[in-house]
Amino acid sequence: PKADFVKNLDSLPFIARHLLKKELYLRPDTMEPFTVIQASSGCPFECIFCSAIQGAGRVLRKRSPKDIVDETEECVNKFDILNIFMGSETFTCDKKWVLSICDEIIERGLKLNWYCNSRVDTIDRELAARMKKSGCFAVSLGVESGNQETLDKMKKGTSLLQAEEAVQILKDHEIKTYLYYIIGFPWETKEMIND
Repeated sequence: PKADFVKNLDSLPFIARHLLKKELYLRPDTMEPFTVIQASSGCPFECIFCSAIQGAGRVLRKRSPKDIVDETEECVNKFDILNIFMGSETFTCDKKWVLSICDEIIERGLKLNWYCNSRVDTIDRELAARMKKSGCFAVSLGVESGNQETLDKMKKGTSLLQAEEAVQILKDHEIKTYLYYIIGFPWETKEMIND
């Protein structure tokens, strides 16, 4: 039968990284060791295209900032892995939580490079500044389309203006942006795709 989702993610052990050959898992742009820290699971949004809901559910379940940064510190100090993806369907969903993670990284003096996935409507200047200070070097944004009608039909709940603003904020803070797009919805015309 289908298993229930784990409600308390802090109850899960850290990944047994001593069993992994870190030289096989490399950041593609620098070829340095890289790992994933699963920070949260689940997503409360209603996008019609996303398969993550099947695997992670619609309820956002977050690890505590301390638990996340404890694992981060283990990666940095014990395994010499300085490049981390903060695994989450939408890492920046809860601003206060993200700020707490950033503050914990900064307070511990951890020197690392991390990145995450985000929605365009969850980025602001305060968040970007703190993320950068704590080592964030890139954010992948789910822009999905350059056409507002398509965004509305896919129930993304964001606007083209929000996408432009999020990219500009991140660029202003010298954080790289990677943009996700989806092409081929049944209603799309060539013109909509070209947008």
